[in-house]
Amino acid sequence: MRHLPLLGLMILSGCGNAALIPMTASDAAPAFADLGGPAETCNPGRELAVQIVTGAAILLRDLPDAGFHAGTLLPSFDVRAFDLQPDDREEVIAAVHALAGQRLSEFGLRIVGEEATEESEGAEAPEIIARVVVTDLPGAPEHCGCQGSTSALGLPSDGPAEAVVFSNAYVDNGLAGVLMRYSRKERIEKLAAALSNSILHEVGHTLGLVHVDVPGQPTLLMARGGSSATKVSLAAMTTLQAYSEESQPVTTDAIGVRETQCDVCVIEDTLAARRECLR
Repeated sequence: MRHLPLLGLMILSGCGNAALIPMTASDAAPAFADLGGPAETCNPGRELAVQIVTGAAILLRDLPDAGFHAGTLLPSFDVRAFDLQPDDREEVIAAVHALAGQRLSEFGLRIVGEEATEESEGAEAPEIIARVVVTDLPGAPEHCGCQGSTSALGLPSDGPAEAVVFSNAYVDNGLAGVLMRYSRKERIEKLAAALSNSILHEVGHTLGLVHVDVPGQPTLLMARGGSSATKVSLAAMTTLQAYSEESQPVTTDAIGVRETQCDVCVIEDTLAARRECLR
């Protein structure tokens, strides 16, 4: 068996069952009128993209095991827990886009932000296949026991997949405290790398990946519990990681070891199906 089926299996990055978390945000959530969802007439030559949202955002899909429902308002990503100033926020976000974009470009995916995705006249906007909201929601990581959460394994046919990354989970796993030893420039670089790892991990789930379970290798991108959520060294937490090209034993938190997984194989097959309009 080359890889796992891409449909019908719910996967959460370490999250257990949880009740709805009450949430408020002072920021006005931006409108997401056109996310480049599936068109009525599919164009196999269109570009595919992953959207990173760092401002206040309304969820489009349920994340039930993390306690979220469609329509939940999540607050903006905040950098102050990392001894950075609000003016540093855009520099962190730009670095996150560059790092995550470099890795996803290997699969022909582009990173876009929350701004409108209209292209220049005559050009087609990319189809956004996955949307990752980076948020700072005190209490949520402890509540669900996770650093990030993904709605379902594989890409849905009715719009973008959805995931969240809790930046404040880095306070709990110790990264925020460790970063205080570094200069402002180094804090920005290391925080951006850690956030990129978490984003890539959650995007991995939207593309069909489950957690690998390889003893002694906690820094694998799809490691059980989440790569940078694991309490390991700073180097392991902030080194931008790769999807595996080798078959690894895989797990889900619910059913244990299930065959093997070649990350790159699963991703390429998932994207090929989407580009060929097989939904």
